[in-house]
Amino acid sequence: MTRFRERVACVVGAAGGMGYACATRLAAEGARVAICDRDGERLVAAAAKIEGSGAFELDVRDEVAVAKTIERIESSMGPLDHLVVSSGVFRAEPFFDTPPEIWGELFAVNLFGALSVLRAVGGRMKVRKRGSIVVVASQSAKVVRVRQAAYGASKAALTYATKAIGLELAPLGVRVNVVQPGTTDTPLARNLWDQGKGSADVHIRGALESFRAPIPLGKVGTADDVAGAVVFLLSDDAGHITMSEIVVDGGSSYIA
Repeated sequence: MTRFRERVACVVGAAGGMGYACATRLAAEGARVAICDRDGERLVAAAAKIEGSGAFELDVRDEVAVAKTIERIESSMGPLDHLVVSSGVFRAEPFFDTPPEIWGELFAVNLFGALSVLRAVGGRMKVRKRGSIVVVASQSAKVVRVRQAAYGASKAALTYATKAIGLELAPLGVRVNVVQPGTTDTPLARNLWDQGKGSADVHIRGALESFRAPIPLGKVGTADDVAGAVVFLLSDDAGHITMSEIVVDGGSSYIA
């Protein structure tokens, strides 16, 4: 498939997991992909596996660095046609055990960092009157989870802000959509499971004591499942879709 031939895309949070899967899919369909992440070592390794990609180390918490990095990307690779914001951090703590600094960390990356990227790239697309953007939020923005007050709040705020940005950009021909993954088999999830914090099986079966619904499809998602939804929304196949949410969770949010 060559849906993205001669297109330039940027994926933020692309050193691994869902962001890496998105970048790989875009490159496979013809795009030249700028991949960004604050983990420089993993970023270089990822770029080596993605043909035609460029690696740009970036910490989204630094708004000045975000603006300069987007300028570098467009100077070296061309105007951006597509953007995926997949950067994020996760912490799960009871509300009364979550100190303000954890709230600050989650909002600094998940919300304000993402908004810095949207401001830098969306502003350029606004002038050019073309482009498509997908923000990877979380099922936790829709379904209240135990020990996820801070994380869920950051993703819910991101979802609302993203769609509000999409409303402003729609008259200019720029589409903005949200993908909300549920439990997904990524290095982050596996690290938590290895620490005894849940398991794939617990997520599939559900857990009444933590008010977690089971997954009707009987499996956790993969990074490629999420990437498929993201790439569809970026493509011309979704040319009349904006300010929408696709939930990639095997159906669990609909029976929660």
